[in-house]
Amino acid sequence: MLLGSGNVGFHLSQLFINKGFAIHEIYNCRAKSGIELSKKANSKFIDDISKIDKNADLYIIALTDSQIEEVSAKLKINSGVVVHTSGSTNISVLSKYFDNCGVFYPLQTFSKYVELNYSEIPFFIEGNNIFSLKLLKKFSSEISNKVIEINSEQRKLLHISAVFASNFTNFLYTIAEDLLQKANLNFDVLEPLIKETTRKALLNNPQNSQTGPAIRQDFKTVNEHLEVLKNDKNLLFIYDLLSKMIIDKHN
Repeated sequence: MLLGSGNVGFHLSQLFINKGFAIHEIYNCRAKSGIELSKKANSKFIDDISKIDKNADLYIIALTDSQIEEVSAKLKINSGVVVHTSGSTNISVLSKYFDNCGVFYPLQTFSKYVELNYSEIPFFIEGNNIFSLKLLKKFSSEISNKVIEINSEQRKLLHISAVFASNFTNFLYTIAEDLLQKANLNFDVLEPLIKETTRKALLNNPQNSQTGPAIRQDFKTVNEHLEVLKNDKNLLFIYDLLSKMIIDKHN
């Protein structure tokens, strides 16, 4: 049973289908996306949570963090394990309502219709008891070679690190693109730089791969950059803060 037809639900359904798993029902409060996904997954669509099959083996809540407890409170089942896919939500949100529950967290950025190599996605799992953890381990090992058991506190730090590494980094790309447009240049001129920066960070760890005027303490260049950005207080603050943090970190 899959609850949710957003980006995560969409990709999980594709993964399960590719691995030969049957999704008997898909629940979503929004009929349009739910019906669309249920057709792709050859599943029954449900928009009334009271009508969900109460005897499934596994219920995967792939909804926004703010919806997890609300749906959990309404989900009445007879058996099975209930898990959520959130990076930040503590397992205790589920254990209040279910005897057997856990977390099934895929560490990846998901956008609908953007193809992914699912075999490379690590899944972080947690169970509230031996039964739940055993089922999650068995299920997860059949869809990924990268299954890692962690607790809720570890997962929250993992999620924060992912926000820095992915969400914030992507927004910095957006800032870079805006600056390039002012110079009548396209974002793709940064492609070799982005690829090499990522390669070195993965190969030699990020701290050892840091370059740029801040780590060199090239204050002349830093000040020239700040002068260019002086009319945009937000960019000025970000550039100055990150430069100071780099200097502090490497001193």
